[in-house]
Amino acid sequence: MKNIFLIALVMMMISCKNYNENTITVQELEEQISDLKNQNKILKDSLDDYEENFLYSQILIGIPDDNVLTVGKKNNIAMLFQTYNVEIPEYEIFEIEDGKRKKVGTCNLTKFNYEFIPKSINDNSINLVVKIPFNNKTFEIPATMTVQLKE
Repeated sequence: MKNIFLIALVMMMISCKNYNENTITVQELEEQISDLKNQNKILKDSLDDYEENFLYSQILIGIPDDNVLTVGKKNNIAMLFQTYNVEIPEYEIFEIEDGKRKKVGTCNLTKFNYEFIPKSINDNSINLVVKIPFNNKTFEIPATMTVQLKE
């Protein structure tokens, strides 16, 4: 019985000693929290920079459903960002005609369909611009293409 009591007493003393060695002070915790906050800010800034560079690198590519489009008819053109199938911030789509912008839709995918209705055989130029808001900035990505038309 004395041996069991003695073993229990020794284990309690070792346990208390280990507890005191592993105890962290409030100041140490505050320093660790401060360090983690700084690391988190650096990581967030790095991710924001990456996303911003990603948006700066985008171009739009238009692929019409038909090789030759028809005047006076709705012709679908698939507009793709160079990085396909990635979700990006919601953006606005504008068509530019006679120097004026007209909003034609919104999206947040790297692909959208644009319906082009040429007015005449000479109306073969498509000018679009996509405006993407990100971190209090607006990125504008233009798309210009010329298509073949038939009557």
